[in-house]
Amino acid sequence: MSVSYFDTANQLLRKGQLDEAIASYNQAIAASPKSAWYYHNLGEALSQQGKIDEAIAAYRQATELNPNSAWSYDNLGTLLNQQGNLPEAVRCFRQAIELDPYFWQFYHNLALVLIKQGHPEEAVSLLQKAIELTADDAELYHSLGKAYHQQQQYSEAVTAYRQGLELNPYWSDCYMSLGQTLEALGETEEAIASYRRAYELNPNLSEALPKLQTVLESQGRWEELATLYRRCCIVDPNSATSHKYLGTALANSGKLSEAAESYQKALELDPNLVEILQPLGQVLTQLNQWEAAVDIFRKATQVDPNSASFYHQLGQALTKCDRLSEALAAYQKASELHPTSTPVLFDLGQALTKLYHWSEAIATYQKALYLNPPNQAEIQTHLQEVQDKQRHLDEEIAAYSESHEFHPNSSESYEKFAQFLRSKGKIEDAIIGFHQACILNPQSAVAHHQLGYTLARGQRWDEAIIAYRKAGELNPHSPHVQYHLGQALAEEGRLEEAIAHFKQSITIDPEFEEGYDALKQAIAKKKGSL
Repeated sequence: MSVSYFDTANQLLRKGQLDEAIASYNQAIAASPKSAWYYHNLGEALSQQGKIDEAIAAYRQATELNPNSAWSYDNLGTLLNQQGNLPEAVRCFRQAIELDPYFWQFYHNLALVLIKQGHPEEAVSLLQKAIELTADDAELYHSLGKAYHQQQQYSEAVTAYRQGLELNPYWSDCYMSLGQTLEALGETEEAIASYRRAYELNPNLSEALPKLQTVLESQGRWEELATLYRRCCIVDPNSATSHKYLGTALANSGKLSEAAESYQKALELDPNLVEILQPLGQVLTQLNQWEAAVDIFRKATQVDPNSASFYHQLGQALTKCDRLSEALAAYQKASELHPTSTPVLFDLGQALTKLYHWSEAIATYQKALYLNPPNQAEIQTHLQEVQDKQRHLDEEIAAYSESHEFHPNSSESYEKFAQFLRSKGKIEDAIIGFHQACILNPQSAVAHHQLGYTLARGQRWDEAIIAYRKAGELNPHSPHVQYHLGQALAEEGRLEEAIAHFKQSITIDPEFEEGYDALKQAIAKKKGSL
């Protein structure tokens, strides 16, 4: 009866019906508990099912019942090796060799464990013996190469790997090992060829791509890397990582537009791939795509709100977009996070200067100089310029104060001061005065309107438009603000926008004659330009 159960179990095992096979082996063992082969085959079925502990127990029982079975010792050693029990695995493989010294696989299995244990000398001897017994197994040469490599006998390792590849020229793992040994020998070109071949044969080989990438990057061979990662993107077009690496290779090759596309594709595939934000932002700045760069760096600050670098780069991009107030806020946050960064302080000082916050700019430049940066001369020049501006303003205020009441903390005082300067034809000084009024009272529509008007007098149309828009936000019911904004836009050739604002002025005040006249002229000018 036990033989019948055993035969049935073997048939089930061959069919891959493991649960049924195990049940039949157990029935055979129950009927004949002294049969070593029943336990041996039970161990095989259990190991195929991934029940390693139970399989080991079955093989142990098999070796106890038949201590002369080399195969039971070999299978037991293999499972013990998988579990990391290397000393006992070694004992099992040695026992298998002692029982059958003519089977090469036993030598190979023992050598693999010895390599793991860091005993390559004995492993080499065992592998050479295995090769004597069978010279046509590529894996033996691969293992021999590993043993030589572990002893730093790199030339011998290369020879062994190449012998293995003669037997199996399509073995990606062997090309990988050969590449590592060639790299250790300093044979970089051959190593690259081996890594590339390993990847070509098996794009899923986890080690090949990083090794090839590392070697090519170290030599600055970005064009080759770009070609490599283009292939990766073809193999797996949904791999965000491949698109990211392609972007890096393209950026370093100077192909910035393609790099930006690759980075953006990577972000589409994986919005959580935050490490792309920095290089993508930098590529966009190199392409002068400042608004897009602003979006990326702003997202970066949301992902990592403690990064001074992201806020600094956001500020730089906003500055390029002439969004100075936002840039100032970004620089201030960067300086708060990294108070001793002189590049941040320098850019913060410039933003403060452009926005007429001169006292703060002076303090910022002085702080930067105290940190003894390498660009001291440049910072000193900017400091001197803003100090000269502040000194000139102070002198103008002093002269004005001799005949007029002036309160340095009053927005209205600065408005009157600026109007006085404008009446004297001192347009640039008047602009400074109105800026100070806006700083002291940023909600004053009048101050912003007067600033815009004075900027327009100086033909600084872009700045005038910004000031008028701010005035319009604060007082949307002023026909004069809409009229002056329309005039500034018309001067810039932006006739569609100008017409819209002239219409707005007469909508607010249907009796506003200047609005009708300006609208008529703008429409005529637009027709004439068609």
